[in-house]
Amino acid sequence: MGQKEVKEVIPMAGKLVGIGLGPGNGDMLTGVGKTTLNSADRIITPVAKKEADSRVEKCCPPEISNNNKFSKMVFPMSKSKKIMAEAWQNNAAEIENYLKKDEDVAFLTLGEPSLYSTFYYLKPYLKADYEIEVIPGISCWQYLSSKLKIPLTAGEESLAILPKWPAEEKVDFLLNNFTSIVVFKAGPDFNFWQQKLRQEKLLANSYLACNLGFPEEKIYSDLEQLNLKALELPYLTLLLIVNKRRKRGYQR
Repeated sequence: MGQKEVKEVIPMAGKLVGIGLGPGNGDMLTGVGKTTLNSADRIITPVAKKEADSRVEKCCPPEISNNNKFSKMVFPMSKSKKIMAEAWQNNAAEIENYLKKDEDVAFLTLGEPSLYSTFYYLKPYLKADYEIEVIPGISCWQYLSSKLKIPLTAGEESLAILPKWPAEEKVDFLLNNFTSIVVFKAGPDFNFWQQKLRQEKLLANSYLACNLGFPEEKIYSDLEQLNLKALELPYLTLLLIVNKRRKRGYQR
């Protein structure tokens, strides 16, 4: 077995805190998250492009967003691993500069930090062993379940969470073995989803949600009649399938 990397410990350094904001509604930020943001010396908000507005910053309560502690940090949405790695490395170095000045740094992420969060991609690039804290947030699929008043699991039922539409050969396995399925970034592949769910007679048990928590939030329940040509599904598009095959627990 290889030896675990031992990182340098920096004395008198600041603390790095990853904070889940929850969905786009700033009122859903936890009390611990709000207290931490108020006390932070610097607040990092990830963006895809330098000139882009920070949607994450706009999610913060007004008493937090109306200050000058925010710093935008560019994380390009690229398929190139080299470009992504360079961005993470450069951003980690910038955060370390703040920490070495004994600044407490809050890194904001939509939803819950443990699910597909930029924060956890960044963390391994820190070269020293700083104090790190993670504050959870409400995930968009939890928010959607609450809006619909539909539980995702009950009894011995199971839940699958996917970053995107899986390979076609895995679809039948998922539909046969999980009660509820959540798919992030469902927009680009939704035409295929729609056809497959129609074939499996699951459209009536499926929901498409766009920009959850934001003012432009849309939730579609009649997916059989949904006209994709009339829609431009955004990046923040979530698909929820509540499997009609559930044999126990909650029934609609």
